[in-house]
Amino acid sequence: YMPVVFDKVYGDKNQIQLVCPLPGDEVALVGKEGQKYNLTWVEREGDVVFSLPLTGFTAVNEIVELDNSRVLVVGQSSVPNVKGKKDKITLCGRIVVINRGGRIVTDIYAGDQGSNFLKGMLRLWCPVRSRKGRTVVRESC
Repeated sequence: YMPVVFDKVYGDKNQIQLVCPLPGDEVALVGKEGQKYNLTWVEREGDVVFSLPLTGFTAVNEIVELDNSRVLVVGQSSVPNVKGKKDKITLCGRIVVINRGGRIVTDIYAGDQGSNFLKGMLRLWCPVRSRKGRTVVRESC
């Protein structure tokens, strides 16, 4: 096996902040241009599958591979549409799940003003009925 190395540029003045190896020798890159973050999914040969602005993120602290060709992006984000909300939180922790097609499938804002997620992991917990009629939980579905 010989690794493939390319001298390519992904974006104008884009500085790669985080790299996440993916199955099939693909990679997800979190870049930063000025104060704006973006996610670029790259195939083994260096071709871009998609590039997506991570709108609202003020910090991206981790990117984690998930199953089914998805990634988990963890950090801090500004909160859209705070007008009329009583808590007036404008900046909090954010977790986003993005699939290989570049679609955000899960988008969660959480925490008090100024909260920030530093690490992330996704685990599936499935309720299962035991023979005695009790509901128990197992880790995989």
